[in-house]
Amino acid sequence: MARGKSRHHWIWLVVLLLAVGCAKPVMFEQTGVELDADADDHFDDTYKMYARNVTNVPAGTVSSLTAQDAIDEISGDLTTHEGAADPHAGYLLESLFDAYSIVYATSDNTPARLTVGEQTVVGRATGGAVAALSIDSDLAATSASDDSLPSAKAAKTYTDDHADDPNLHNGLCDPTTGLCAVQFACNTLAVESWPAPAEDTEIRCYTNGGVDTLHYWSGSAWTAFGGFAFDTYPANSDSAHVSGIAVDGTTLAIYSATAGKWMTVSLTDSLSPATPTLTSRVIDTDGVTLTLTGSASLSVGAGGNGGFDVDCATAGNDITATYDSGLPGTDAVYTLGTTVNSGDTCDLDYTQPTNGIESTSGGVDLASITSGAITNNSVQSGGAASQTRVPTGTGAGGSWTASATTVYGDTDETPDSPNDTDYAYKADTAGYHYFTFTAFSISSSSIDNVTVNLRCRETVADSSIRGNLRVNGTNYVGSDKTLTESFTDQTAVWSTNPATGIAWTEAEVEGGGSYPMQQFAIESRGMAAGEEVQCSAVSITVNYQE
Repeated sequence: MARGKSRHHWIWLVVLLLAVGCAKPVMFEQTGVELDADADDHFDDTYKMYARNVTNVPAGTVSSLTAQDAIDEISGDLTTHEGAADPHAGYLLESLFDAYSIVYATSDNTPARLTVGEQTVVGRATGGAVAALSIDSDLAATSASDDSLPSAKAAKTYTDDHADDPNLHNGLCDPTTGLCAVQFACNTLAVESWPAPAEDTEIRCYTNGGVDTLHYWSGSAWTAFGGFAFDTYPANSDSAHVSGIAVDGTTLAIYSATAGKWMTVSLTDSLSPATPTLTSRVIDTDGVTLTLTGSASLSVGAGGNGGFDVDCATAGNDITATYDSGLPGTDAVYTLGTTVNSGDTCDLDYTQPTNGIESTSGGVDLASITSGAITNNSVQSGGAASQTRVPTGTGAGGSWTASATTVYGDTDETPDSPNDTDYAYKADTAGYHYFTFTAFSISSSSIDNVTVNLRCRETVADSSIRGNLRVNGTNYVGSDKTLTESFTDQTAVWSTNPATGIAWTEAEVEGGGSYPMQQFAIESRGMAAGEEVQCSAVSITVNYQE
C-alpha cells in the first residue's frame, strides 16, 4: 500500500511538472483505481488511470483521454508554437522594427513597418495614404485665392520673401510661365510706421477707410503719388499688352494674369518730362555775375535766353540780366546791368517767352519765376555804379516801324547784349521815337551822368542818328552821330540836367523833383527817299557814385 501511494504521488508530480511547463495548464481526476495486496508487484498491469475532463484552461479542451496521450499532445503543441513565425499574433514584436521606421496601417488590424528616409516627413496628402513624403511635397493644391501654403518649403519660401516686410504687399511670379500676378493687397499700417526698404523708389500700397493709395520711397520718406483700381481690359491699352504693361499720359496699367484684368495706377504727375526749375540763384563776388542753377540740364530754345531781370533794395529794380555762358548744362551764367554791392537784398523775376530756357531732355520750358530770392555773395562796396533801363513802351510820339513785333519790343536790348535780328527802322524821311522805361532807384546823391545808348546802322550813306531826352515835358536833343552800313554803338551823354544846367539830383533821375527825367528817344537825321536807318538796341543808363 505504501508503494501504491508512492506511485500515486509520482503521477501527480509528473502532471504538475507538465502543467507548470506547458503554456496550456491541465487538470486531471483519477477514477477506478484498484490495488490488490497480492498484486502490488504488478502495478503497471493492474493499476489503471483514466483521464476524465482533461482541459486546457482557458483556450479549449485537450482531445486526448489518457494522461500519456494528453502529455504527448501538449508536448507537440509546444514544439509547433516555438517554431512558428509569429506565435503571438496579438503582440508587437521587436523583429517588426528596423532602423528609422515606424508602425503604420492603411486599413484596420493590418500593422506594418514604414521606413522614414532622410529629408522625408510622415504625412498624408490630399487623396493619398499615409506615407514618407518628400519634405518639399505639397499636401494640397495651391489655393485659388492664394490664402494657403501647400508645403513646408512653400511656407519657408514665402516667409523668406516677406521677412523684411511681412505686413506689406508683394508681387508673385510664376516661374514656369513667366507671368506675374500683381498683388496689391493693401495694408492698413500707418504709413509713418513702414520700415525703409532695401531699394529706392519701391512702391507700396495703403488703404484707409476703403481708399487705396500708392506710395513710393523717395530715399528718405514715403510719398503718396496716386490711387489704383482694377479696370476691365482693354480700358487702358491695346491687345498687344495683354501680358504686360501699358501707359498713357497719366496712367500706368499692369495686366494681372490671376485676376484677368488690368490694374491701372493713376499718377499725380504726367509721365512727360518734369518741368525744370531753378534750384539756386547766386550773385558772385564781383557783384555783376549771376549764376542760375537748374534742377536739370538746361538749353536755350527758339525763344531765346532773355526774360530775366533782378530787383534789389539798393541797386534798383529791373536790372537787366544778359546771358553769358553755361548752356546747355545745369548752370547758366548771366551778367547784370548794374553792380550789386555787398549786403544788398535782391530777387529774380523770369518771364518764360515760350521755348526760351528749357530742359535739354524733352524741351520742357523753365517755369516762370516771380521774386525768387537771390543769394548775394558780392564783396563790392562804394565806388562807381550804374543802372540801365530798356524801353517798355512808346512815349510822347514816334514814327518808327518795327521789323518783328513792336518798336520798343524790337529794341529792348542793351549794347552789351544786342540782338540784331530784329530792329526798329525809319525809312525815306527823318523822324524820332520816344520810349517809356522803368523808373530808376539808385540811392545816391552823386550823379555822374545820364547816357542814352544806341546801336544803329544806315542802308545808304549820308544818314545820321542822335539820342534825345524828355525832361519835365520838354524834349532835349543830343549831337548827331555818323552811321555806317554795319550796326555800331553810339551814345548821347548829359552830365547835367538839361532843364536846369546843373548836376542831376537823385530825385530827378528817378522821375521826381521839379525837373524829372521822363523819357528818352532815337531820332534819324539827313534822310532821303530810298534811305533807311535801323536800330536794334536802345537803352538809358544813369552812372553815379555809391
